[in-house]
Amino acid sequence: MEKLKFLLALLIITQLLGVSCKKDDSSNPPLYVRIGGEIVVTAIVDQTITNIVTDNRINFFFAALATDPSRAGMLRRNLIDQLGELSGGTQNYTGRTMIVTHTGMMITNMQFDAFMEDFSNAIVSQSLPQKERNELVQLFQSLRMDIVGK
Repeated sequence: MEKLKFLLALLIITQLLGVSCKKDDSSNPPLYVRIGGEIVVTAIVDQTITNIVTDNRINFFFAALATDPSRAGMLRRNLIDQLGELSGGTQNYTGRTMIVTHTGMMITNMQFDAFMEDFSNAIVSQSLPQKERNELVQLFQSLRMDIVGK
């Protein structure tokens, strides 16, 4: 019986030591946290929208936003949710897939690059470190195949 108590105590101590020695996940927080969370994601999206509606290379895709505030609001919310989710935030993007959204638009690589330039300029406006800026750009670059040529 004493041996069983000893083994049980040893097991409990081993478990406690294992818990206290686990790697702290806060040493590598998600991109979302590193950039400043929803406040910064929202600022990036708002600046991106400002950039794209004034960009003559692609603003015709967004012309309906000027006459329909509900569509503008939906685009804004979807972009916040999408960027938040992609960067590791708690948002849940519930919009249509990129393929469904862009089918029939026949977006070219040049037009996608124009969007990426507008998005990148929005990121730069937030004075984020280069590493995080690169990671943010890569999130939307990864969607290129689902958007271009559809």
